[in-house]
Amino acid sequence: MDLYISPQERLDLKRLLNTTNCEDNTKHIREVKHSTKIQRDVMELVQFQRKQRKMAEETPEIFELEAQAVASFLYVNYTDIFKRILRNEINYEILGKVLDVLKAVEDEKVDQHEGSVLVGKVLKEMYLDSAVRHGNNLDKKYQETAPPKPVSVPEKLISWKDYKNQGNSR
Repeated sequence: MDLYISPQERLDLKRLLNTTNCEDNTKHIREVKHSTKIQRDVMELVQFQRKQRKMAEETPEIFELEAQAVASFLYVNYTDIFKRILRNEINYEILGKVLDVLKAVEDEKVDQHEGSVLVGKVLKEMYLDSAVRHGNNLDKKYQETAPPKPVSVPEKLISWKDYKNQGNSR
């Protein structure tokens, strides 16, 4: 993933931070270093799910208890992510990119606020840009399959006398 913030974006972010009273948790994020722990538990939980499908179907309560033991860090600290994985409601591509940004904050490549900008870019790319591409593809599809426009016949000017002679009068 591209961890780049343009100079203009950096300046805009600095202006925004100067006008707001937001807390900087960068130091705390770097101390706790959760990204690798989250990633490890996610991978172990997904692997557990694959191996224990039968248990999940037959005894979901026992399955969830065992899953909590397999991914205890995730269950205790990030319960929402844990539950979404169990319900197959998580987008792993987004989660992976967000964890990459978290790792970049931990590794002092960016601070918390720059990380927020990067996560915003990920979400924009995944949702807004893909929706625009989808719309463009639909436009192309329907332009190609649209029925051809009728060919207009050039008009022919005739006099009233010629019109009557063609047998069109009453």
